[in-house]
Amino acid sequence: MTAAKEITVDLSRANDSDPGVALVAADRPLTTAEQSQVDQAVRTVNALLLHKNLEIAVGLHRYVIDEFFGGQWQAWVDNRPGLSPAYDAFASHSRLRLGKEMLRELIRVGEQVRKMPGGIAAALSVAHHRALLPVPSDGERLQLAERAVQEELDAKQLADLVRQTHPLPPRSKGRPAQHRGFKRLAEAFKASRAIDPAVVTAEFGRYTPHQRSVMAERAQAMKATAEAVLAALATNG
Repeated sequence: MTAAKEITVDLSRANDSDPGVALVAADRPLTTAEQSQVDQAVRTVNALLLHKNLEIAVGLHRYVIDEFFGGQWQAWVDNRPGLSPAYDAFASHSRLRLGKEMLRELIRVGEQVRKMPGGIAAALSVAHHRALLPVPSDGERLQLAERAVQEELDAKQLADLVRQTHPLPPRSKGRPAQHRGFKRLAEAFKASRAIDPAVVTAEFGRYTPHQRSVMAERAQAMKATAEAVLAALATNG
């Protein structure tokens, strides 16, 4: 196989109309230390994007797993939105020159390269490695990689070969529609988790009588709504 020709990785965001955010609108705001970590991570990863494509994947994988997940690959695999606010903020940062899906894919490519013999891994382009991502077994993935090198398969030919043995699952028709009440309750629950009673208590002395009255009315209204929902669920359960 001739030397693998690198492709240009599309660094556009998944949705360019979404400018991204520096902080995640999640359960809590980032601490000062986490925000500093995120800002430094954005600068470091943007610098990595100046390297060749395979070097980008390797460097990105090593940096992200070490910086945000203590060097533990499985911790990244098991991560879900909200578990690592700093990583979520980094992946969504407006100044990061990489969309979330491409970021995730390149990290997976980096892990794949790490597990392969150096000669085989380096002989393949990023496009080849991306074609191998659907293969679940490390052993089978290596066999296909070796075959691609020996038979001088281009990335498209390798992707076709992978699809023959690992066809893509049928596309989901989408998750069940969420009814309006369910969505509104989910939004209210998410907003309520941002309320820290300790902060409210600490600030209470600075509220005017009118503000206290309004807060009491709103808290009572929230309580009444929650009790009504629980009663409805109990009745129709």
